[in-house]
This record gives sequence, C-alpha cells and structure tokens, in this order.
Amino acid sequence: MKQSPQATSVVEAQPLYGQSIQTASQLEALLTSWGKHLVGILAEKQLIVDGKQLRGTLEAGRKQASVQIVSLWAEAERLCLAQRQIASKTNEIKAIPELIVDKKADYIIGLKANQDELYQQVVHHFERRKACLSGQVSPHLEHGRAEKGLVVVSEKLSLLDAAEGWMNLRSVVCVASSRWQNGQQQDVKCYYISWLAACSPARMGVYIRRHWSIENEQHWHLDVTFDEDGCQVRRDHAPRNLSTIRKLALGLITRQPTKMSVKRKKAARDDAYLRTL
Repeated sequence: MKQSPQATSVVEAQPLYGQSIQTASQLEALLTSWGKHLVGILAEKQLIVDGKQLRGTLEAGRKQASVQIVSLWAEAERLCLAQRQIASKTNEIKAIPELIVDKKADYIIGLKANQDELYQQVVHHFERRKACLSGQVSPHLEHGRAEKGLVVVSEKLSLLDAAEGWMNLRSVVCVASSRWQNGQQQDVKCYYISWLAACSPARMGVYIRRHWSIENEQHWHLDVTFDEDGCQVRRDHAPRNLSTIRKLALGLITRQPTKMSVKRKKAARDDAYLRTL
C-alpha cells in the first residue's frame, strides 16, 4: 500500500477493498503467512475456531448479516492465523472434526440446541448419569462477578446413537456454571464433544475457558476499538477484505505492550511510529 498522507490517495484506494475474490484470498494468505511466522510450530498449541457476523452488512428484512467470518485464533499468542467467509446458512460443524483429525490434532466443540439430535442425547445422557458422575468444581472471581463451574466428563458413549457420525468422538462434557452478580444467581449449562480421552475435568475446564480469549481479545476489539459492526460497507468483497485488514492491524498493535488506545492514536498521527509496528 502506498505511503501518502493526502486525502486523494485514500479516496483512490477505496475500490481496492471490494476487488475480486483473488484480492480477498491474497489478503487472507498474507494474514496466515504473517501469523505462522510469529507463532511458529503449532504442535501442542491451542487453536480456537469461532465465527462472527459483520452486523453492518445486515440488510433490511433479514435476520442474519449477509457476511459471516470464521477465524482461527492462536490462544497463547493472541493472534488470528486465518479467516474464511462462510454462507449465512452453512452448518459446517460435522466437517470440522474431520478436518482437525486429518491434521492430527485434537478437538473440543461446543454443542448448540439447533443440533437437535446430538444435543438432546447429550443432555439426557448427563441427566441419566448425574448420580454416578463426578466432576471438578472451579470458583472464579472476574470483572466483579463471582462464578462457580462444575465440569463433568463422560466417556460412556454407548447410549449416544447420534455420536456414530462424528469423527473420533471419545468424550462428552457438561459445564454447569452458577454466577452471582448484584445479588442475583444465574445458572447455565453448556455441552461439548471431544476427541480427548482420559482428560481430567480440571484440564478440560481449562481448555474450554480459554475459548473465550477470542471473544475477549479479538471480537471485542473488532467491535469496540475498530467499530466493525458499525461499518456499513457491503459491496462485493469489501466487508471480507476490511475484516482481514482489521485483524492484521489488531495483530500489529497488540505486539506492542503499550495501552491499545495510546498505540492507535500515536500510529494515526506519527508515520514513523506506524512503521515500527
């Protein structure tokens, strides 16, 4: 990209954001190449896959944004390694384990109620067996909110007919959380499937809690710091390209230990500092 403080250059560069699918793929390849350079060998690292709607692309009369992006996040390095745009009605959850196993990695996948058969079977599985299953209780205090989580892992999958279609499914997990805030208690249960066997509830709980790093350290900054959901750009591949550019910018800024808002303002007014990021 050209270095130029002139406003005319900015206007001339705008069509780049909406160019061809090749441009979008090239930008995403740059994101991946740069991420791999920083992260290095991926063995023994926890990678997180999570999707996000670009709400600024929501059109009148529709319930879902027209652009949805799935990101691959390196938890320890706090860095996006890859992203892909998916169709709004795509349900790729069954394909994900096959891709992960093909790369000789393990997986933990959160279940949602819209996966009717497997979700309901896992819920009933834990309800039937709760008297004979033990778990790990882990208390937390975060953001002024007290929370207690019970993590239960079961490898008794013989009663789960829907488990047969899942690649290398070895265990199911229930996380029952109780939260207290402002004197009120909220109880939530979440369910997961996993390839991990002989994994303690304590360790499983650590993996599951780490998933929230992509929400707290990427999605939050994209929305609050970069106002991604407020961006009304919808034309061609522009939303996808801008999403890639934001993640590159976020990755560059977070490499420096200074406060995020200070770095952004300094980079905006000091080209010499910007080039050091």
